[in-house]
Amino acid sequence: MAKTKLNPILEQIRGQVGDLVFKRYQGETILARKPDLEGVEPTAAQLAHRERFRQAALYGKLVLADPETKTIYEQAAQERGQPVFSLTLADFPSTGSGHVSTRPRWTK
Repeated sequence: MAKTKLNPILEQIRGQVGDLVFKRYQGETILARKPDLEGVEPTAAQLAHRERFRQAALYGKLVLADPETKTIYEQAAQERGQPVFSLTLADFPSTGSGHVSTRPRWTK
């Protein structure tokens, strides 16, 4: 694999340009071809995982809509060096009930 030093402006680029995808992997910007998934049907497990992730994202939006819990998550995210929303996703109840807790699981 060839390595090159990108212009500082391009080092933070992410996303898709045509059939190329810029992504971050282990602190480096990687350029790859867009995967061709034409004709590939997702398995039942993949569909279930996607649905669970969709529910977790909705849970995260609910949590961050409440100013009190948003403050708790923002402080924890800053301490851990993580994005706020990723903490809400990780805190999605394992039961999948969607119940918004005023005390996140990782604070117990």
